[in-house]
Amino acid sequence: MTRVVWNDTIIPEDFETEWHSIMSTFGLENHEWLKDMYDLRFDWIPAYYHGEDLAGLMRTTSRCESENYFFGQICNPRCTLVEFFTHFETAMDIQRHEHRRNDHDTRYIECKPWSDFVLEKQASEIYTQTIFKDIQIEIDAAITKCMSKSVDTVGDFQYFEIKDFRQPCTSFFKVQYSKEEDGLSINCSCKRFEQFGILCRHIFYVLRYEDISEFPRRYAHRRWTRDVVSMGSNHSNIRFDEIGRNSEIDKVYREIVLANEYVVNRLVGDLDELCRYRDHIKSYIDKADEVMVAAPPPTRKERFADIGGNIEKSDSMIRVPIKTRTKGCGVQKRIKSNREIAIQKSSKIQKSCRVCGGKGHNSRTCKDKVSSNAIGSSNGV
Repeated sequence: MTRVVWNDTIIPEDFETEWHSIMSTFGLENHEWLKDMYDLRFDWIPAYYHGEDLAGLMRTTSRCESENYFFGQICNPRCTLVEFFTHFETAMDIQRHEHRRNDHDTRYIECKPWSDFVLEKQASEIYTQTIFKDIQIEIDAAITKCMSKSVDTVGDFQYFEIKDFRQPCTSFFKVQYSKEEDGLSINCSCKRFEQFGILCRHIFYVLRYEDISEFPRRYAHRRWTRDVVSMGSNHSNIRFDEIGRNSEIDKVYREIVLANEYVVNRLVGDLDELCRYRDHIKSYIDKADEVMVAAPPPTRKERFADIGGNIEKSDSMIRVPIKTRTKGCGVQKRIKSNREIAIQKSSKIQKSCRVCGGKGHNSRTCKDKVSSNAIGSSNGV
């Protein structure tokens, strides 16, 4: 039932066929709760949402629940306003750091290919690292889990019937393929691209079957690509943390970004001039590596001084104040239990009484001496 209910690749007719088969096999035709859920199938079964764009979909309560979870990690109801803003800035810095780390991994870490399929290499250069992992799974399934049953040609269109061994609920998926002047056109009956914006394994099988050597860019949503965020306008990509930060650096940085965007916007219609400008910028990379000075990272004392605003060094020495005990502050000793006191007493060497030779008392409190004194007084001694 799980494979039937939460399957987003089958069509509604296949879902109803499999559902009635399960009900009859296990004798659940008269189960009231299942009958009620089946009547509401149009509102919650993924098979009835074919063709609906679900990329980035959030449920009704997902937004507030995610915000409550985010703020619950950084504060509690007893926080003051100052503490809340301090924790909030810390949490935002963590999110910005995570965003920078993901951008760095996408740009500089190359994912290991799983196959020799040429489109896999091109997809790694188009998509972000997270989305490419999903694309890689689909490409691997297209090679190992899919097989073509028949290919029919009608005019300019080719119709493929693909068997997916990972989907036992559906016999075949139908893929329509054609070549056009502005590129190729392809769609699949599973509607994965229409729902989530990612090409399915059945389409990748057809592309591999047709020996397509260039990834169809019209089927790569910009939201999943590497260049969706401009590197020039993304302020967080500049590594200010290692060199320190001041108003002069910020001013020069903003001037560079504005000048670069202005030149690109002016030359975007002239490809030759835009290429010359690109070559001019790239020619400065080697020079930048030569003149770059590897400054040592700031120490902990310097970072604290920067945060506190005390940039100038001072010769004054602040000593640790001498600790003094004031009157009425109490005795700073732990209260011992009777058992601990008895153990400590037993470990000490006890002196013997000079009168009776016993231990645990002295000659003044000796019972023998007290009793002898009492006898002597009663006899008039």
